[in-house]
Amino acid sequence: MRRVATWVRVLFGFLYFGAGASWFIPGFPKLGTNSLWFTEALAASGLFVVVKVMEFVFGTCLLGNRFVPGAIACLCPISFVIGFNDVFIEHSVGFAAIGVAVVVANLFLMAMYSEYFLPLLVWRPQHLGGPVLRDQDTKRRLLRRSNSVVSRRRK
Repeated sequence: MRRVATWVRVLFGFLYFGAGASWFIPGFPKLGTNSLWFTEALAASGLFVVVKVMEFVFGTCLLGNRFVPGAIACLCPISFVIGFNDVFIEHSVGFAAIGVAVVVANLFLMAMYSEYFLPLLVWRPQHLGGPVLRDQDTKRRLLRRSNSVVSRRRK
C-alpha cells in the first residue's frame, strides 16, 4: 500500500505542479469551455493567480516528498473546486472522470497520512498555554508520541 501511496502522491504532485506552471506559460491551452466564465471571474479577482501559485508550490512539495501532510491539506479545497467544476459545470464525461479522480486521489492521500490529521480532531482540546504543556510528564509523553509517528513513517 505504501508504494501505491507513493505513486498517487507523485502523480498528484505532477498534476498540480503542471497545472500551476502551465498557467504562467504564454500560449498554453486552457482547458474547459463551459467554465470559462468561472475562470475569467477568478482571474479578474486575482484569486486565480493565488490558486495557481499554490498548485505550483504544493505540487512541488508533493514531488519532493516535503511537507506532504500540509500540502495535501492545502490542496484539498482546490481539489473539491476542481471536482465540482469538472462534474457539474463542464458536463463532460472526460472532465467528470478527471474531477472525480482528483478528489479521490486527495482523499486517498489524506487517508494514507491520517496519523498526521487525527490529532486535529480532538473533541475538547486544552489551550496550549494551559496546564497540558506546563506538566513535564505530559510534555515528554506528547514528544514521545510525535516522535513515534515520525519514526513509523520513516520505516
